[in-house]
Amino acid sequence: MKNITHSYLVVATAFFFISFCNVACGGGNNDAAIQTKISSITQNTAELQSVSASVSDGVVTLIGNCRTEEDRERAEKAVEKIDDVKDVINNITITNNVTVTSDGDLRDQVDKVVKKYKRVQAQVDNGIITVRGNLDKDDLQQMMMDLNGLRPKRIDNQLVVE
Repeated sequence: MKNITHSYLVVATAFFFISFCNVACGGGNNDAAIQTKISSITQNTAELQSVSASVSDGVVTLIGNCRTEEDRERAEKAVEKIDDVKDVINNITITNNVTVTSDGDLRDQVDKVVKKYKRVQAQVDNGIITVRGNLDKDDLQQMMMDLNGLRPKRIDNQLVVE
């Protein structure tokens, strides 16, 4: 009888410990929450509105344009402060004159890029590219760089990365 009680106690303790660790460690992948916080920062900061980000396993890749090195560094530091961010790859370029492609031209070019990714859809409105759907983690950075190269105002990344 003591062995059975002891076994139950060991199992209950192990279950409690695993549950506690899961809650304390955040309980899983928080990429979507990180992405939402980054979008809020970039949309509400005039100097960073041409900056977009992709998030995969807590690693953030920043892309887009800023007018100064200070703005580029400010974007990186703001993202580093977000909970669960493991690393930041800053691919923001410095450009004094940010030129935005017109919506008509942008739609045609976006369609060509997104066509390579079967489960991704994109919409263009007022210079902003919104991407939705599912994308393999290995394809994320290349797709975001290709879209950023089209010179939108911003990329709103609503993708589910697998």
